[in-house]
Formats: sequence, C-alpha cells, structure tokens
Amino acid sequence: MIAIRPITGPRYEVDIRDMPLGAEADEVCALHVDVAAMRAAATARHQLLETIARARDESKVYAIG
Repeated sequence: MIAIRPITGPRYEVDIRDMPLGAEADEVCALHVDVAAMRAAATARHQLLETIARARDESKVYAIG
C-alpha cells in the first residue's frame, strides 16, 4: 500500500507499509521528493505574487505626463 498525505506546510508523509523493497521503493522516494518540491515551488510563487501585490499597493506611484 502506498499513500501520500499532506502534512502542515510544504511537507508530505509517505506511507509505504506492505510495499516490497526494490524499484518500487525507489519510485516512492522519487515521488516523495517531487511532490515536496512542487509544493515548495507553489508556496514560493504564491509568496512572491503576494509580495509584488503588496508592493504595488504600498507604493502608489503614478506616472504624470
């Protein structure tokens, strides 16, 4: 049985009970790393967009001319 469950923040729990060792275990490890990396990238992107939006709101710079 393989189950991937989200944990608070950008971490995921991988449950590999009853799973044979070998290639399948390697795939699960790779999947765990990929899922964590995707979550971290999405979080970083979201934070960047929030920072840009906040900077735009706070600057209130207008072009005159």
